[in-house]
Amino acid sequence: MEPINIPTKTTGDTLTAGEFNLIPSKVNELVNAANTTETALAGKAAKGGNGAQDFNAHTLTVSQGVAFSQSGTTVAGHLGGLQISMLNGDNAVTLPVARAASVGATLVDNVTLDAAVAAEATARTEADASVTASIPHEAMVAFAALGGATYDSATSRWSLNGLTNITEAQMRVIFAASFGFRTGDNLAGRFCNSTGSPTANIRTNLWFGGGMLAGNSARWGALYQGQALDASLVAYNNSSLEVLKLAPTAPGYGVMLKGTCVYAFASCSNLKKVIGTLDMRWCEPSTTMWRNCAALEEVTIAGLCANISFAWSPSLKPESVAFMINNSYGTANIGITLHADAYAVAILDPGVLGALQEHTNVQLISA
Repeated sequence: MEPINIPTKTTGDTLTAGEFNLIPSKVNELVNAANTTETALAGKAAKGGNGAQDFNAHTLTVSQGVAFSQSGTTVAGHLGGLQISMLNGDNAVTLPVARAASVGATLVDNVTLDAAVAAEATARTEADASVTASIPHEAMVAFAALGGATYDSATSRWSLNGLTNITEAQMRVIFAASFGFRTGDNLAGRFCNSTGSPTANIRTNLWFGGGMLAGNSARWGALYQGQALDASLVAYNNSSLEVLKLAPTAPGYGVMLKGTCVYAFASCSNLKKVIGTLDMRWCEPSTTMWRNCAALEEVTIAGLCANISFAWSPSLKPESVAFMINNSYGTANIGITLHADAYAVAILDPGVLGALQEHTNVQLISA
């Protein structure tokens, strides 16, 4: 079985289509090899050997008359049952067997099966651990790194968007649900929890670049040089979601939302942070955008020009409140409703108080 042989890269962040296609092809080889191994383990007799052997005996003898004593025989666990390793002088021989000790077992020729047995173990481990088992772990590390994730081999955990305890299985779900996502992609229902949605169980998402200029004036007066995105049901009812990245954190970049934002993030009960500025100048007014977001701590909102409510978010940080006041848009009266706990903190914060003094059309309201 040949290795994948993707050339070593010193520049560039992506694989070519040809390189990527080598991966599922190689996985299919592993699966076929595993299936072939299972068939062989079930019925193939050893070359030059007796068919069934009893492991109660202390001596294993093959038909050619060569005997291996118990002292030269070791038994180890194997996916197909057991594995017998026998030493004959300087030569080590491995004979996979199909059944457990103390019962009849069919020996198989080890000469051509060493690679297949190793492939079987790899394929089974991947299959049991992941819903996207067609992608080997090494490829996952390379692909997910392009979206901001890192893997710690010492802990077998991934880090992404501030989360540091993501398991392999969770990362594979994240990968399947968000591979290739860039700022500027469609947002309508993109990360919601709906029937059959691949994003229903993600804790966070991969982000692969892009970005739109959000404006360069202190009051967000400049227009985006990009497309406004539908804000409807962006992550509605996704209770697994903890951090959502929609755009870079660099100043001047973000996502311009349009249309209705009713329930855009509603019932994201574990959502703590949204990464990337949300410009809401062209959104329809709504106070249900953040309904039931009980864990929300950080969100960066610019262009606020209508009432908004965070009545369900006791931990919303005053820095987020001050930013949306300082970067509000227009002169119409705006009410920002806060949970009583968040309000008690915000109303004493110097940054929030300074913002309210400068933007007298904005008012904080305690829920």
